[in-house]
Amino acid sequence: MDPMNERKVFDIMVKKLSGTGNLAKTQYFLLTPKLLHGLEFGRKVTVQIVHNGPTLSSNSHVST
Repeated sequence: MDPMNERKVFDIMVKKLSGTGNLAKTQYFLLTPKLLHGLEFGRKVTVQIVHNGPTLSSNSHVST
């Protein structure tokens, strides 16, 4: 998907899922190898990033 449409779809998802309707009561997972810069996240959006690779130390810990 091109970046313009990817941004539009993400914005629609955040608006629909952050509202007060039935969609706001469910969980959705967005799995992507990349995420566009400058996306707007709602207050109810939780971002979890999984890093995996040969250069990542097994005892790495990132504080939030």
